[in-house]
Amino acid sequence: MNHEPDPKPEKQPPRPGTARAAFSYPDFRIMWTSNFLSSIGTWMQNVLLPAYVYERTRSASVVGVFIFAQLGPMLLLSIPAGVMADRFDRRKWLLFAQIVQMTGSVALGICAIADSPIWALFFAQMTVGIGNAINAPFGRLIRNENEGFRAGHSQWRDIGKVSIDTSRSRCTALHPSP
Repeated sequence: MNHEPDPKPEKQPPRPGTARAAFSYPDFRIMWTSNFLSSIGTWMQNVLLPAYVYERTRSASVVGVFIFAQLGPMLLLSIPAGVMADRFDRRKWLLFAQIVQMTGSVALGICAIADSPIWALFFAQMTVGIGNAINAPFGRLIRNENEGFRAGHSQWRDIGKVSIDTSRSRCTALHPSP
């Protein structure tokens, strides 16, 4: 009697429009993972820096101006950044925007450690905001061009939302309320 093992069943390709289909593409996995990790840093920065500025100044108005330093560039630069997204090499410009954001984030860390003047924190925060403003349209366009995002077309927004929500919960776990 010849007992040969049953042949392994062939893997079925993931059903289009599912998270599994999107995650089957390495570019998508890299982008999703990097966005997830970046979201953790962003939420930590969004929670801790205003508290740090308030602790140093005891002024809600200064905290408001500080937050505007990050979000104001989005208001002012969104339309020009969208035009640039159509005219320049998207990958190079996205890399440039990420470098601007990283530079601002590193400067924020250095300023916080060194107890630098508030105006230095303000300009570092504005650098992060400028990087975010020029990054936003490019990030969306690259996502739309990515095969993994197209494969999980109906799911990729939900996957991104899960990434953001999970990063928020990780920030809460790292710094729970008293």
